[in-house]
Amino acid sequence: KVVTVGVPLLDAAVARSRDPEARRSMLADLGLHEDEPFVLFNVEPSAEHHYCEWERHWQNFRTMMGVVTAQKLPVVLSLHPLCRLEDYLFAESKYGVRIARSWKIHDLYPLCRFVVSFPCSTNLLAETFGKPLAIYDFFGMAQAGSPRAEEFRLPGAFVGHTVKEIGACVKQAASMEFLPAATGEPIPSASDAMRKHVDALNMAPGRRLTVCMN
Repeated sequence: KVVTVGVPLLDAAVARSRDPEARRSMLADLGLHEDEPFVLFNVEPSAEHHYCEWERHWQNFRTMMGVVTAQKLPVVLSLHPLCRLEDYLFAESKYGVRIARSWKIHDLYPLCRFVVSFPCSTNLLAETFGKPLAIYDFFGMAQAGSPRAEEFRLPGAFVGHTVKEIGACVKQAASMEFLPAATGEPIPSASDAMRKHVDALNMAPGRRLTVCMN
């Protein structure tokens, strides 16, 4: 017997992206108009993760604020759980960006125009939701030949390591045609897909599996 446990993380985000009223409500919460394009900026928690001193962390952050705001689109910041909101609030008044308080990065992905992110596991969502992705890599984690290059150098992503390269990558991502999904088709519910596998497995005698979806 196969037992499913939990709810897939992306199902709620996919459902909201299909619901016009939910989209309007979410964008309004971010201070945006209905279907207004915006840049999703994934803040690198380099100092919070202790692989960078705070002085350099803020220097990189200020540099990236200049790069993303130069695109003349609203910018929404997604903070890592380690980032303290109060540390970044100044960016709203200084750079005119918005910090997402009620929504996680996977909630924001379906609605954004394109994404600017550090090397991060959530970058896989760019392919899931068909979003252009520019990766700013100040620490060489996605650099060719690095130990984690295979993990972070995603197909179709633009990767920059210097300010000049990163600026060019962001411009490239901004110029790409918007696609509603990587395949051009509606994004399937993960729970629906999982249930199909569960139904198939239940047909096989003598099997007992527990599947945790999160």
